[in-house]
Amino acid sequence: MLGDTSVPDVYLLLQQDPLHIDLSPYPTALTARENVDCLTSHLLQFGGVESLNLTGMTAGADVLDHIISAAEVGGVAHLTHLTLRATQLSPLQLCRLMRALSARAPRLIDLDVSENQLGDTAVDSLSAWLSPTLQSLRIAGNSLSAEAVSKLLVALAAAKPRDLATLELSDNHCDAKTCAALKTLMTTTECQTTLRELYVAHCGLDEANSCCLAEGVHGSALEVLDVSRNCCLLSFIFAVTAGQSVAFPASLRVLDLSGNTCKRGAVGGLVEALRGCSERLEELYLHHTIQGDTALSAFLCGVGAMAALRVLDLSECGLTYRSGKVLAQHLPMHTQLTVICLSHNLLEVEGVMDMASGLERLCRLSTLELGSCHLGNCGAVAVVTSLLRSCAPLERLDMSDNAINDAGLRDVCTLLSRLTCPRLRRLVISKNACTKNSQPHLLEMMQGRQSACLVVAHDTPLDEVASSSPSSATGSASNSVVEWYEGSSGSGWRADATAPPTSSSSM
Repeated sequence: MLGDTSVPDVYLLLQQDPLHIDLSPYPTALTARENVDCLTSHLLQFGGVESLNLTGMTAGADVLDHIISAAEVGGVAHLTHLTLRATQLSPLQLCRLMRALSARAPRLIDLDVSENQLGDTAVDSLSAWLSPTLQSLRIAGNSLSAEAVSKLLVALAAAKPRDLATLELSDNHCDAKTCAALKTLMTTTECQTTLRELYVAHCGLDEANSCCLAEGVHGSALEVLDVSRNCCLLSFIFAVTAGQSVAFPASLRVLDLSGNTCKRGAVGGLVEALRGCSERLEELYLHHTIQGDTALSAFLCGVGAMAALRVLDLSECGLTYRSGKVLAQHLPMHTQLTVICLSHNLLEVEGVMDMASGLERLCRLSTLELGSCHLGNCGAVAVVTSLLRSCAPLERLDMSDNAINDAGLRDVCTLLSRLTCPRLRRLVISKNACTKNSQPHLLEMMQGRQSACLVVAHDTPLDEVASSSPSSATGSASNSVVEWYEGSSGSGWRADATAPPTSSSSM
């Protein structure tokens, strides 16, 4: 048994599933020497571990050395999935690890070494290990130069992968040569039909260097494409104007274009680029992409009804109250919508009042984000009223930073207490003008219909009350079981005493 109860006992976790070890929910697990010894002994003595996930591990470098040593002497013979994301893995450790995996882990098909800032020296080690059986490679966030990424892609194409389904390159550098190498991989190997997920977010892509990427994507079988935080949207639009019928493949289910500004004159091209996949698309992220009311109207009118769309992100798109009626008209056309993000738009009270009639018809909505939309009291009440009328199974509602005061929050709480639907799990009211006087209304709501709700009220006096009495800031209120919760998923008021699982509570 461990002396520190805040650190989970790895021995007990291994008993639950000795084949698949996932310590990602417990980043401090390997800070205890007993746990490190237990894990390495299990790898060596049991010998049948198939997956190991150490994402976010906060232990020292010597812990990784112990695990690599276990791999070097045969502790990974049956390993198929290895995740060392954000573990502070060093280039020297990676070199040792890849040699061990090449010699000792013939079944490994899934490797994730993302977010370790490995640098270009890591590419040689990775390139030497690549095999035709590889199914997933994630190397995002490693400060790789465009030359290094290109070199790795050339080596990957030379390995002729037969089943590569996932490739994550985000938060590294790419240029025209990189995109050409990526196109070669996607058009001259089995990746043309096997690659399902491609992540190239924040890679310095623009319309000048990403044409080859657009061409490779066009003929692929991709289902998930993330090109967010680049400036490469015009490359896909040019593909349409150059004579290709569609820029995005018909197989696409998830598309993230966030941060790729689409100017008003390019909206028509974007609509055409989406034409081939609009019937199958399930998630569309356009954060800071569509700019302005006119552009939004042209886009929504152009794409029409997307029968499979579940998630639509239009946050920070420069929308004003004028978009309220457009949203009310077009959002209900996407009958499967469950998540809508409209945060950081100037919708104001008028825009939300106009949009309310559309919200009433979204009967599947589970998440609505309206943070920083200038709702005020009237707008907040209008939103909640329309949600109650829709009987949607709403679980998450974000109305943070909307100048809602005590009177507005009281009305919102009253409405949420009135009906059993929605049954909220998370209500965000941070950065509003409410005071400690709102606390009784929140408690009444949470002790009644919304008993499963976590209320997040950061940067308000309600947050200050909780900070001054973290164990229970509500004990004086009618023997309440409402408690202040702080955990890995965030912090806020909880109506039930059972907090979400954490490292210590799940043991």
